[in-house]
Amino acid sequence: MRLARLPLLAAGLLVALLVAPSAALAADPVTVSGSVVRDGAPVAGIEVTISVAGSYANFFATTDDDGAFSADIEATAGDVIT
Repeated sequence: MRLARLPLLAAGLLVALLVAPSAALAADPVTVSGSVVRDGAPVAGIEVTISVAGSYANFFATTDDDGAFSADIEATAGDVIT
């Protein structure tokens, strides 16, 4: 009877081992901000695309009347943001 439970126990342990590292590597919220200027003057209404290297996620922000933008994104320490 105990041998019948072994595959179930092994599967549960495998799931726990796979889930734990992904939780430890979870991305943190980061605010990316800046401004867009042309010839020294702010540019309003520009859509800015923010990407995290190695990720398929893109984040978007639109510049305001002062050319400023801000976006909350998910990233981890050491990520390259473009």
